[in-house]
Amino acid sequence: MSEILDEFPALVDMIQAGGYLDWISPAAGLAGEFSGVTAAIMVPAGCGYTGTEVAWYLVNNGVMVYGIFEVNETFMLSVAEHQVEYARRLLAAAGMLGE
Repeated sequence: MSEILDEFPALVDMIQAGGYLDWISPAAGLAGEFSGVTAAIMVPAGCGYTGTEVAWYLVNNGVMVYGIFEVNETFMLSVAEHQVEYARRLLAAAGMLGE
């Protein structure tokens, strides 16, 4: 294996750079969205909680969270399709939706 890496130093650089980036969560979230297994819930970033806290709140209440992304002051949580309404009710009751 090291012989291959010696021949392709650019490959080593790409592997090392990939180790610093979290590309698995977004890729899994997008794959779920495209396959119809997951759905997105948008939560304002100014809700008073971090994206991780929002996700843990859902997980602790039985919701499968597949990914958390922050886009333009909004947390986008990828959750199981069949749990979307339940997750929205939980977030609304906790005041996390900003409504």
